[in-house]
Amino acid sequence: MLDPLRNTFVTAITKSNGEPQVWFTKRLADEVVKLRVGDVLTVDDFQATIAEILPRDVVIDAAGERWLLSVGENLNERFAVPPER
Repeated sequence: MLDPLRNTFVTAITKSNGEPQVWFTKRLADEVVKLRVGDVLTVDDFQATIAEILPRDVVIDAAGERWLLSVGENLNERFAVPPER
């Protein structure tokens, strides 16, 4: 069975009306989702809130943890961000 998280990629970080926007491509659904900070990404049972959009990376909050993804990476390649001190 194909893994929806492995097939959902960060495909672009851009600006729309002067605000940063991150694009996720859900390959299995042939869909592009364009989100801003505070928006929620849903892929099957996985939900994440967009916490921060950087020039080449996006920080998401999911299941009480913070994760970093770079353009070109899929959701399974997310990297845990250590808690702030």
